[in-house]
Amino acid sequence: MPTTPPASAQAGYLATTISSGGGTTTLTLAVNAGTTVSSAKVLHDNVPALNAAQAAAVAGNNSGIVYIPNTGSASAYAINSAWVMPAPPVGAVKYLIAGAFNNSQPIVVASNSVFEGVPGSLPTQSPSFGKGEYAMIQGSNSNGVAYPVFFAPVTRSNVVLRRVNVYVLSNQAVGFAADEGTDGSGSTDFVFDNAYFTMGTGQAVRIQGGFGFYFDRTGFNMENAAFGTPYAVRFTDANYATNPQVPGIGYFTDCWFGGAGVLIDNRPRSSPSPIGGNNWQIVKTVYESGRTPIMRVDMSGQFTGDTYIQNVDVADFAGGSATPMIDTSNSGNLQFLMPFVVGNPSALPLDATPIGTVAGVGSTTYTLLQAGFYDSHNLTTIYTGGNVLAPLSKPAAPTATVAAGGSLAAGHNYFFAIAALDADGAASANIGNSSPGSTVLGSPSAAACATSTGNQTCTITWTAVTGAASYDIWIGDGFGPVNGACGCFVQHNVGNVTSFNLTTLPAGASVANFTNAGLWKLKPAGQLQLVGENISAAPRAEQNVFLPGVLTSAWTGATWTLDKAVTVTRVEVQAKTAPSGCTTNAVVRLTDGTTPINVTISAAASSSGAITQNYAAGSAITVAVQTAAAGCATSPADANVVVQYRMQ
Repeated sequence: MPTTPPASAQAGYLATTISSGGGTTTLTLAVNAGTTVSSAKVLHDNVPALNAAQAAAVAGNNSGIVYIPNTGSASAYAINSAWVMPAPPVGAVKYLIAGAFNNSQPIVVASNSVFEGVPGSLPTQSPSFGKGEYAMIQGSNSNGVAYPVFFAPVTRSNVVLRRVNVYVLSNQAVGFAADEGTDGSGSTDFVFDNAYFTMGTGQAVRIQGGFGFYFDRTGFNMENAAFGTPYAVRFTDANYATNPQVPGIGYFTDCWFGGAGVLIDNRPRSSPSPIGGNNWQIVKTVYESGRTPIMRVDMSGQFTGDTYIQNVDVADFAGGSATPMIDTSNSGNLQFLMPFVVGNPSALPLDATPIGTVAGVGSTTYTLLQAGFYDSHNLTTIYTGGNVLAPLSKPAAPTATVAAGGSLAAGHNYFFAIAALDADGAASANIGNSSPGSTVLGSPSAAACATSTGNQTCTITWTAVTGAASYDIWIGDGFGPVNGACGCFVQHNVGNVTSFNLTTLPAGASVANFTNAGLWKLKPAGQLQLVGENISAAPRAEQNVFLPGVLTSAWTGATWTLDKAVTVTRVEVQAKTAPSGCTTNAVVRLTDGTTPINVTISAAASSSGAITQNYAAGSAITVAVQTAAAGCATSPADANVVVQYRMQ
């Protein structure tokens, strides 16, 4: 863009057809140039042929189908002049695209136009998280970049993109743009049905004014999204001096966003107040590797909008804990927002409180206050290596009392903190007086349990938390970060109870010594946890016995003398050679001489099924071919016996 406009009209490109002169060095064009031309580049362009095909398709019918075949290779049809599509007389025109386009100039759509990719088109496009194959419409070629690839002037309507991949990686490119008139008029009823946009640092869709924009099963792959790059989809007004209108009625259903989300704004103009902008829904949608909120509403003036967020799954969010999942911080008046709950308020909260909502504590809860329509849904965020977020309330502070009957040391203060657990084991905030998201506990609001003489117990009692399945209890002689490194130990998952009794500590140990240390931690129920693995007094194990050769004679393959009582839970036999045609099947037996477990070998894999058979310590267990196979066309051979058991 020059700093000042030129003093006179400048030459542009001439789009025309050749009338005569083919095969010679002199061509006669259908349209003369308006200025003298010399040393000009002549480009092949398919726009005249496409418009001629459209005219033939609708002739006498008022509607028709234009078929664009594939070229039999990976090449594409070049669009080197603006493809200004003639409006069909009455009906619609469908463009069935089995080939591909590469554009240096925009496609200027007409109303009642359908662009539909044909499965099997060349080059085949099956992008990430796409739903099938797509015809490719590339927004660039060796002659330049189409800004935008698709363009809808004011008051276009009924435009459909289906099974096409709009592909343009150039900086600041736009895949599909719709304009707004100076009177606030815009386009209506655009459908993106199983479409796909592959962008670099550009914007997939930009809509100014109008209403009725439906995105079904559409993918937005913002490959180079970063902080400061555009949102995938932007709905805004054209910033005219009068009658600006923000688009309204926009639905995203079963979509996939990669890298960036949706922006609804009226920037940079803050006055006059916009109209429109109502009824936005994002439903059953996946948001992956996002660096922006899934939705940002940045509206000045007296904006009134209804926004619904339902069943949005967020994976591998890349925007950091300071980036909210839904940002309404600059909006003057959201009429209501579909209420939802976000746990872990240090990451991905709803930023700011729109009018008509109230924020909770511990988790960020937004509740509709107006009378009338009301519903409730959850926004779930999933991190790689992280936890599903829990919407449990923070427990009230417990009370602590001292009684006789235990063996706690005299003259010691024991501090307690409580966290509620949901059915999946995700924890609420604890009772510490700390800011949301902090890992540092303040002093509990209840008095600590202070022992005065020996042989005492401490009992803590708290109010049940709605929805809790169990509780974690931190016990210490002071409070630091409750993150596994504090001077305290944790009673994990004590059950759905509202009281806990601490009676004893290990001999000679203070609370601070009964703690996590390095890669091990002492836990209840006699377990020592080593780097996340539990070792107990009743492990499960397997015993393997190999029976080589054909199983046509009875013999003992192994003897196993127990030094501890065990319970056998299953016996399985896998033969390298399966039997066939046997009049008598082989039988493998495990026994202590009194209580046998028999497995009949009738196939390559045979099993006792789930059993519970106890054998006492000192028993001599044998594994043997008890019954030999006989009368077989093929005898079973080379069998491996696996005995599953647990210690009693």
